[in-house]
Amino acid sequence: MDASERGAAPAGTLILAARGMRHTVADPHDRPARAIGVWSPASAQLADIHRRHDSEIAP
Repeated sequence: MDASERGAAPAGTLILAARGMRHTVADPHDRPARAIGVWSPASAQLADIHRRHDSEIAP
């Protein structure tokens, strides 16, 4: 996909975004969704973003 495309990610989908690739995630439904995000290398700035959005962060 390029930056102008949108796509659905049903349960079990793996999404990779290259370093520097602008991207977003949305839940258009009225029920909660769960996602697991893995970033490498991790950073304090990324942890701060998750805290501000009330996300859980695993050690």
